[in-house]
Amino acid sequence: MNTKTYQVVNSGLKFGKKDRLVGMVKPDTHTSFPGDKAGGKSERAWKCFMKAIKIVKPDFLIDIGDAGEWVSVCAWEWKRIARPPISYVCKELLRDGAAVAKDFRELESILPKDCQKFFIQGNHDQWVDNFVNEQVDTKGKSVLDPKYQLKEMIGFKKHGWKFFEHGKWVRFGKLYVSHGTMAKGVNHLRNMVLRLGTNVMYGHVHDMGSHAVGSLGGTHKSFSMGCLADMNKPFLRGDMTNWEHGFGILDIKRSGNFQVHQIPIYAGECKVYGKVIKV
Repeated sequence: MNTKTYQVVNSGLKFGKKDRLVGMVKPDTHTSFPGDKAGGKSERAWKCFMKAIKIVKPDFLIDIGDAGEWVSVCAWEWKRIARPPISYVCKELLRDGAAVAKDFRELESILPKDCQKFFIQGNHDQWVDNFVNEQVDTKGKSVLDPKYQLKEMIGFKKHGWKFFEHGKWVRFGKLYVSHGTMAKGVNHLRNMVLRLGTNVMYGHVHDMGSHAVGSLGGTHKSFSMGCLADMNKPFLRGDMTNWEHGFGILDIKRSGNFQVHQIPIYAGECKVYGKVIKV
């Protein structure tokens, strides 16, 4: 019988002398450079999230991917027309990268100095590495400078981020976190907890919600974390979606037990620890 094996890795979250840590979860942001036709992040949702960080002062932060829109290397962008010269794509890619890197530097400037930082690559982020890996010579050797790789453009290692490749499920106590590219359909929350059989958190679908399933093995729950992206993407062509702005606060005890607090953002307003944030 063939069985599916999921890629599970430990986050390496460190408790030190603490019995409980409080973290924040940053969902899909889809940042792009100003004026990009694909749209980018929602400035109001982003500002709400940044103000929330100052209130929570998290021990750790999890970015669950799709930090950038990365339209320069989007597979769909060049599906019906020929891709322009590689030199042009590289120039646009660096412009995308500069916009996304700016977000990370802004985040780092307000996070506590001892905050543990985790990045889980999303499918949009993976487009960058796919593009770089495609540019090889006859011997299969990359012909592009390493500066075009996602890790290099954003400077994850240099700035103290722990990086996890797309597709991996990262364990934080008794919760498993991934970007969630496999989540599909209107019943994705129920399907994900049934399919994976444990507590899971993910982004990708841009809506927010949770679903619990009980069994003889215990109760498990799935969490979809919303987004910080602009909801008026041109590719939607004005169509309605169930996307929701928001983010998460994650309490984890040394035992692995956890609580997820989903914080929706409506019209530039949310509430964190009883404090109203308006932008």
